[in-house]
Amino acid sequence: MAIDVTSVLFKDYVNDGPVPADNFVVSKSNVDPGALKDSEILVQLLYLSVDPYMRMQMKNAKSYRAGFEPGKPVESRCVGLVVASTSDRWQKGDVVTGM
Repeated sequence: MAIDVTSVLFKDYVNDGPVPADNFVVSKSNVDPGALKDSEILVQLLYLSVDPYMRMQMKNAKSYRAGFEPGKPVESRCVGLVVASTSDRWQKGDVVTGM
């Protein structure tokens, strides 16, 4: 049974000034938990950190982190719940953190 997934995609790099709201696109898709490969997990996002440092990633400026890639989901620190797992390390119901 497929699970509905909502992603926030970064549209394009910005310059100085306000970031227009339409610079982010909400994308809907489906993921089949039964199609996980060996050692993969499917995580439901519980908390996403949105911080000022991310501005540099939107500009693709030289930084300690790579810039966001247009058309790809926004990356940041997060906390999530494992909803499906084929991993020996993580089990369904585990709370995980990552990037």
